[in-house]
Amino acid sequence: MSDMETKMKSIQSRISETEKFCEFVAKDSDSIKTEIKDTKNEIKNVKTSFKSFQNKSSDLYEQQSRLEEQMTNLELQSLRNNLLFYGIPEGSATENCEALVKDMCKEYLKIEDADSFTFEKVQRLGKRTGSKNHPTLAKFQFRHQREHVRTVSFDLADDSEAARHGVGAHLGFNLEQLIDLPDSIILNRKISENEAQDERRKSLSEDEVEIVEEEQESLPELTTEMENVINNALSPGNPDQVLVDKFHLQITKGDIARLSGSNWLSDVVINFYMNLLMERGELEGCSKVYAFNTYFYPKMMSGGHSAVKTWTRRVDVLAVHYILIPVHLGKHWCLAVINFKKKDIQYYDSLGGINQKCLYALRQYLCDESMNKKNTEFNLNGWNSTIMKDLPQQMNGSDCGMFACKYAEYIARDAPIIFTPEDMPYFRRRMVYEIVSANLLQ
Repeated sequence: MSDMETKMKSIQSRISETEKFCEFVAKDSDSIKTEIKDTKNEIKNVKTSFKSFQNKSSDLYEQQSRLEEQMTNLELQSLRNNLLFYGIPEGSATENCEALVKDMCKEYLKIEDADSFTFEKVQRLGKRTGSKNHPTLAKFQFRHQREHVRTVSFDLADDSEAARHGVGAHLGFNLEQLIDLPDSIILNRKISENEAQDERRKSLSEDEVEIVEEEQESLPELTTEMENVINNALSPGNPDQVLVDKFHLQITKGDIARLSGSNWLSDVVINFYMNLLMERGELEGCSKVYAFNTYFYPKMMSGGHSAVKTWTRRVDVLAVHYILIPVHLGKHWCLAVINFKKKDIQYYDSLGGINQKCLYALRQYLCDESMNKKNTEFNLNGWNSTIMKDLPQQMNGSDCGMFACKYAEYIARDAPIIFTPEDMPYFRRRMVYEIVSANLLQ
């Protein structure tokens, strides 16, 4: 009996210990559950805060873009009647800049009534160093006088004799020469599209005007499905989210956001779009296109052909119909084209700029590329170099990248460049869809 009691007591003791342990485990489990619940709430709060931060960042980014556009447009409006004069020798610190500008207009531009020009302000740009002749900025009081000088200088742009005397490429709007100047000067000579159209109409007969007015392209409609894709790509979200990965390029939400509103386009957006043009050129019946990326131009200009000769190891760029070269000039996008169909090296600028230096460099590039890859001199007989005129012109300070891309797109499909500045909001949304879907609509 005593043994039985002893065993029972032992069992009861173990049961008691087990109950205490279970009670402890239950309490500890409740504590763990509480900690897990608190952690989940903290994670939820962090997510909410992060989303709020993303929305605020997006709002601040949009606000910054709007302010940049307003500032650029104010600069543009302020500088509308300005012209830059290059190659005027610097005199003393008390030189009469107004007289020097008038003398240049009379001597090199052969404008006999230059003495009658009236200026609001004429001044040198940059600090006097004695080692270089700084450009002279002239703000004309009357637009027709400014336009007269601009037109004459533009007509002389291809005159090599004039260019050596500081006329043509050295007079007026040459962004390549503005690297030492204030940023605001970059937009100093914009001519509105409406003014250009008015001037063009004056030279046409009534029948020709009717033909021009009827010359409208039917642009592909963005369907409801396409608009949904576009809106989703432009919706707030993680700017690092990759939307498309192709051509060894990744396009993120942050990149696509540059196509909204009046934002400036980035290198990756332009490079991706140029790859789409090349891809389309592989289709049967399409012109073959090769597009250099946005880093080619500065590399070529700084180091010549030797700096970029390895860029074409796997492609014969001399066997295509068009070579497209995006040109970035600090705060402005342009486009250069080597047109093998017309034997013409062409420069497209949505602000009417002149960049003879670019054309000369590309002409030399053709010669060096042919010698390097084919060991043959490139035959330049019949080839021209052209600053393209009568182009659609941008009406603000932010659409230059869009204009450069659309110039390229129209050229690559052998279409006349007949779009207008009013088409830009449509083109921006269309380009969002084309990039996200990696497919051109035309």
